[in-house]
Order: sequence, then structure tokens, then C-alpha cells
Amino acid sequence: MKLHHGWPGVLLSIAVVLLSIVYYTLYYTPSVDTVNAHGATPLCTAVLHGDLTMVMKLIAAGADINQATSDLGSYPTRGATPLYIAAQEGHLAVVMKLIAAGALIEKASTTTGYTPLCIAAQEGHLTVVAKLIAAGALVDKAETKYGRTPLFMATFEGHCAVVTKLIAAGALVDKARTTDGAPPLYIAALEGHLTLVAKLIAAGADVNKGSIEPGTTGCVTTPLNIAADRGHTAIVSKLLQHS
Repeated sequence: MKLHHGWPGVLLSIAVVLLSIVYYTLYYTPSVDTVNAHGATPLCTAVLHGDLTMVMKLIAAGADINQATSDLGSYPTRGATPLYIAAQEGHLAVVMKLIAAGALIEKASTTTGYTPLCIAAQEGHLTVVAKLIAAGALVDKAETKYGRTPLFMATFEGHCAVVTKLIAAGALVDKARTTDGAPPLYIAALEGHLTLVAKLIAAGADVNKGSIEPGTTGCVTTPLNIAADRGHTAIVSKLLQHS
């Protein structure tokens, strides 16, 4: 083939080189959001391990910070965003980086409806809970399966410091689980969490609001009922002071 001479030939050669670069970039450069066998992106995996340096590198490379996993396998749950995973694992520095990069605070797991705040409260990660609240997370947004709020889940697990933080942030102390109407105080009495019973009462919880018995037309088991049934003497005494 006869080569072109002069400027037209030079421009043609440059064009060929540029087209080759574009071709190899498009077809041979791996996508930063390619998923593994569990449907997780490299960013999700780095977040799971708490690898802040890797997280920063992937974000700088254009990783989608809100792309959720499709099938987590050994991961915590399906449909979890990087922020959700970081909140569950308690990786505060990673949570802060993702929020700063624009992660959606309220994007919940597609299977349970847990928000990052819900899962952080359940796991007892106080500093993560505080950061999410400061970033604007809704303190009363419940998960979708049973209607449990972050306060409800923190109470159930006995995470006193998290409960204190949520109450201070304005969480509704009587917002009940939607399946049976059980409020946080009922759960605290059920599980024998005396300190939380006292804290919830001090925050204005209704001591007579209980759980609706399944199979009835509204028969309610109160916190006092369930505490007596479970033998939680100190909690019974506390409730009697306010009944």
C-alpha cells in the first residue's frame, strides 16, 4: 500500500492511532463496575473488607457508589449498596467517604427494606449511626418486612448507647412494629433490658402500649404482662411505678 505524503498522510496516521486507542479502551479495559459471581462490584467487595484506600481508588476511577449487589451469596444480604454494607460492618471511615462522594443515605436493601441506619442500629455501630443521622438519615424510617424502626431494632439487641442517640435525634419512642403493634418498650420488657426500659419510660414511652395477641381481635399483652411472664422482676417493679 502506498503511503500518503505530507500533512494529509500525517493526519491520517494520527487518526488511525487514535481509533486504535479508542478501540482497545472500549473492548479491552475492564469496567470498574464489573460484578463477580455473587453480583458484587469491586467497590462492594472493598467496602466489605473496610479497605478505605481501595474504596477511594475505585471511586476516583468512576465506580458507581450506589450500585447494589444482585446476589450477595456469602455477603450480608442481597440488594445491598456499598453504604449499606459499610454501615452493617461498622466501617466508619468508609461510610464517611461514601457519604462525601454522594451515596444515597436512604437507599435500602431490596430484600428487607433495611436502610443503612436500620442495619447500623441493629448491629450497634454507634459512630456510624451518629454519622448517618448527621448526614440526614430518617430516624423513624422502618424496614418494610415487619415495620421495625432503627429504635426498635437497637432496643431488641440491647444497644443502649444507640438507643440513647436515636432518642436524642427525635425517634418516636412508641412507633410500633407493624405486624403486631409491639413498641420498643414492649420489646425491652420482653428481652429483659432493664436499662432500656427505664430509658424509654423517661423518654415518654406509653407503659400500657403492648403487642396484639395473634389470632385475637385486639387482645393486648402489655409490657407488664410480658415482663411478669418472663420473670423479669426488676422490670416489673419499674413498670409498676409508672402504670
